[in-house]
Amino acid sequence: MKKILFIICLILVVLNVSAQQKDSLIKANEIEVIKTFKPTLSDAIKIPVNPNPETPESTMPEFKYKQPEQQYQTLPTMYAIKPISLGTALLPKLKNNYTRMGFGNYVTPMFEMYLTSLRNKNWQGGVFAKHLSSKGDEAFNNFSNNTLYAFGKRFFDAGSISADAYYYRNVAYLYGYPKEVKPTEDTSKLVYNTIDVKLAYENKVKDSNDLSLKINANYYNYNNNREVTDNDFLAAGIFSKRYVGVLFDLKTAININNTGYKDFSYNRTYFDFNPRVTLNDVDFYLKGGFNLTYMSDSNKSEQSGVFFYPVAEAGYHIIKEKLTTYAGLTGDYKKNTFRSISSENPFTLGRSDSALHGIYNTNKQIEFYLGLKGSLGKRTFFSIYGSVANYENMLFFGYESGRYSQLPLYDTGRVTLTTMQLELNHHFGEKFRTGLTLTNYGYSMEKLGQPYSKPSFEAKWNNCLNLAEKFLFRLDLFYMNERTAFNYTDKKEVKLNAMVDANFAIDYRYNKHVSAFLNINNFANNQYQRWLNYNVYGFNLLGGMTFTF
Repeated sequence: MKKILFIICLILVVLNVSAQQKDSLIKANEIEVIKTFKPTLSDAIKIPVNPNPETPESTMPEFKYKQPEQQYQTLPTMYAIKPISLGTALLPKLKNNYTRMGFGNYVTPMFEMYLTSLRNKNWQGGVFAKHLSSKGDEAFNNFSNNTLYAFGKRFFDAGSISADAYYYRNVAYLYGYPKEVKPTEDTSKLVYNTIDVKLAYENKVKDSNDLSLKINANYYNYNNNREVTDNDFLAAGIFSKRYVGVLFDLKTAININNTGYKDFSYNRTYFDFNPRVTLNDVDFYLKGGFNLTYMSDSNKSEQSGVFFYPVAEAGYHIIKEKLTTYAGLTGDYKKNTFRSISSENPFTLGRSDSALHGIYNTNKQIEFYLGLKGSLGKRTFFSIYGSVANYENMLFFGYESGRYSQLPLYDTGRVTLTTMQLELNHHFGEKFRTGLTLTNYGYSMEKLGQPYSKPSFEAKWNNCLNLAEKFLFRLDLFYMNERTAFNYTDKKEVKLNAMVDANFAIDYRYNKHVSAFLNINNFANNQYQRWLNYNVYGFNLLGGMTFTF
């Protein structure tokens, strides 16, 4: 193939040479130049003039309308609207009244009755009566509690006026004597009578910034069959006003108390003035104020004087509506009366250890406290609380063997009380609720050797189960650790065993108007001594029926 191409190229070269030889005699003036063609473009010539087109003119046509003056005649059409029917049962009929009757071992009759008015825009009233007594399991180990209560309330456009009247008759026996002693009923029986009347006025607040006030007046007469009387009159006012988001509160009262014994009586007068200021914010709150008490004692002049206590508290919401921490300080002057002392311990005769007659008031000089509270879910709540407080004339109880009665004991020095408390509460709607409270007390005494008759640890566990709206079960457990009691006559300390009190109750709701109940108290049959030489009842039960109407 290469050879063929070479022959063809050779032939073309020979022919070209021969042609040039033939034309060599021809003379010509043309010169042929052969080179590579490179096209070029010349610069464009721009016209330095911008176009200016003419703006077309447009004219909106003008339209004119003429509406004929003619009134259209219309005839009204009316339809009768049917009234809305509310039916015959606007509100359910109330069953405000009930009566309860029962009976238990130790010959324990029980009766309750409550009667009250129906719905009324102008007034409300009612009465309540109760009786509970028992023969006990030992001679003179008896008691009887009776209550009669009446109340009334009148409503006005500006507020309301209420009145309450109580009568109590409670009977107890001094049965804490040795077995070889044979007391009589006259020397053992204690009868307490109380007449208590209360009046109150409270205004109606239409706006949160309005002034809220409540005025109270209270008088009671308390006496026993040992010629001890306690007359007390109290007039108090509570005022509350919110201004620029800050809440101002004021509680003030004047109190006159007369305590009379067989051979003499004395008066004590108190005036309280307790203002408060509260500031609430999204993340915290602040409270501040003071407690001021003026006290005059005609029997114990050393108790008379002015007592001032600063009050402050600050709280911070670590997690809004779930976890809050708080801390503060406070103090107050507590009035002790024959009524308050015998209500705590009904086996006392009203005497005191420091004087044949006379009652000391308890002065809480200052208390520092802090706490943490919140929720552990939608249904579980908790609270942790701790405090340290200094007291003067703190009240304790001993035993007076000469009269087989309990005796109030006062530490007239300084008592430092340290308190730690834990609370847990859980609920599942109205079906189930449980609550546990653990409290530890630490005492530092100055005059008395021990905190006589007072525990250093308490535990309470309360449970309630609502089963199918028919059965209501309750279980309550109470524990108090070992305590130290004091025989004032013999000047000897006595150890009281720890106590466990377990109670169980069942309510069966036959229908809305009839139910049955059974209470089993102290089912562990622990006949412990809450007070020295005074054993409580062992296993006891009480059953009966409840009727509403």
